[in-house]
Amino acid sequence: MDERLQHQASTKLLSDGNWSHVILQAQKYSTTGRYFYPTDAAEEWIRRINAKNARAIMFPEWPRRGNKEEGQRIHQLHQSIAKAEPACVAPIGLAWEQALQHNPRLKLHSSDGNHAAFEGAFLTALVLYGTISAQDPADLGEISGIKLSRDTQAELRQAASATLRQHAPCANK
Repeated sequence: MDERLQHQASTKLLSDGNWSHVILQAQKYSTTGRYFYPTDAAEEWIRRINAKNARAIMFPEWPRRGNKEEGQRIHQLHQSIAKAEPACVAPIGLAWEQALQHNPRLKLHSSDGNHAAFEGAFLTALVLYGTISAQDPADLGEISGIKLSRDTQAELRQAASATLRQHAPCANK
């Protein structure tokens, strides 16, 4: 986010647009938790978004495969930013943890263990849907024509729903 703060096209896009929501992703963080990266750029983006009367939504990324504490640490980092400047925090990594805890056979990560596979992208989309709309993803019906079974879709909707109930993304707004 710090690089985009000085990127003229990005700042113009925000200032010229009539946005209701703006999703912020790419806050630098330490994968080991040993280092601290400044959050002032994220806070400035949120101030600018709030000044446009739009809702800022922080996108804390999911943890790497097998790194259980990373998701919570990333989420807490984004919560600290939202505490400094009012924003929503979509509990994406926490939903991934919830889904995998319920069913470890889910294939949320791609083969590199870092990026999202289709199931992970679908779960992320459900969490963002619930965060933006304040609607329960569990109430969505099956989506036909995608490469996820009815049961997997239902399982991911339930994980997103349960996580959003436990971790209200927009509690400070």
